Amino acid sequence: YDLLNQYYTESLGNHYVSLGLQTHRIKCKVHNDFKLILIAEKDKVYDKFPIPLINRLEKHIVTTSTILSEKKKTVLEEFNSWIESFTTVYLGFVALTLLSV
Repeated sequence: YDLLNQYYTESLGNHYVSLGLQTHRIKCKVHNDFKLILIAEKDKVYDKFPIPLINRLEKHIVTTSTILSEKKKTVLEEFNSWIESFTTVYLGFVALTLLSV
């Protein structure tokens, strides 16, 4: 966040960021096409990120429904249904089997 805020400067049409390690700092030129991609869980963003940072970023929510093709979504739905039926039937069976031992 500090890179986008207090350590970012513009001079003569160029962009610079001040990078540092402990007490040493150096101004580094930032390419004009530079993009920052921040990947985080939605809950953590709204719970832990500073509001000014959240407001400054362009936000995209990525889920399976936004990245899968229609065919893959159908396969995923069928798989989830199969898993649900499998766990319902076989978990009960295992529990009864353990009781009989």
